[in-house]
Amino acid sequence: MGVLERMAERIIKEDNPGRDIDVMLRKGKMFCLEHDTVGCRDYQLKGKYNYDKVMELNSLIGGHAGFGYSKELGPVAFIGVINPNCAHRDGYFKHVVQTFGAKINDDECFVKQYSTEDAKNIANYTVFGFNGIKELNGVVPFEKIDYFKDWRYQSRNRTDSRDAASNVLSMSIKLRGVYDFNSAKKIAFGSTREPEGYGGEDVPIHFGLVDESLPVAIMNLWTERDGYLFQDVWGPNDEEPKLQNLRFLDHSVAKKIKRFALYYFLPVHSYGKRVVDIEKMDRTMYDDFDFTMPDGKDYRLQIC
Repeated sequence: MGVLERMAERIIKEDNPGRDIDVMLRKGKMFCLEHDTVGCRDYQLKGKYNYDKVMELNSLIGGHAGFGYSKELGPVAFIGVINPNCAHRDGYFKHVVQTFGAKINDDECFVKQYSTEDAKNIANYTVFGFNGIKELNGVVPFEKIDYFKDWRYQSRNRTDSRDAASNVLSMSIKLRGVYDFNSAKKIAFGSTREPEGYGGEDVPIHFGLVDESLPVAIMNLWTERDGYLFQDVWGPNDEEPKLQNLRFLDHSVAKKIKRFALYYFLPVHSYGKRVVDIEKMDRTMYDDFDFTMPDGKDYRLQIC
């Protein structure tokens, strides 16, 4: 271990007493290895499960199952864990599944492992999984799914493709009010009225005209090209918004317009911290949206 690694490791361990943490330097980049952490939050299942059901679900996806107790969560079970050492030991667990459109949350809780005998007597496990989404889709309901696994995120993140569906830009969030060119760019680039509003997630912003009449500024859209259709936010209890033509504007033209409607195409984790007023979100971003499709599959997993 080099001097820089030893210094970094000492600082990290001083800040995290009792943790099993190593520091590794590879190709000029520093990596922190948390050996006492369970990395298992691709998804959280809805409801509670007993030991036998957890083992049954784990058998569908492979890997290892683990059982333990957390004072924050109660009895918890992990399925699909690749490394058995992570499933069969006491450890720390980042328990908040990073869902589509939600703020980043890396809170941890400590999970004390049950013995096999004790684990079999528990009937109310909250189950978290790593891998196995495809195998479980339609078998059990999901409470939360990581946004990288979520079809809504992936479909909006694939705007570079040339298939027909990618030509439709369906807005996720609309902010209240209207904005001129500079105020819209300040929000996109994190420069809001309060220092804590800067979320570290500067995003691209593009300006355009919808049906040659409505000026719109679209944040977190990475690709600008001709041929896109615009769809307004589909809010709860709304009819599906119609598709409208969209023409992007050069910044020299956009600077002369004073009343842009401001949208997020792809939500960012920091929007909830910013000094903005959200008028409407996509209906699928509300907690009470029912993701279960008629065939039992999950709407968030349409690509499976």
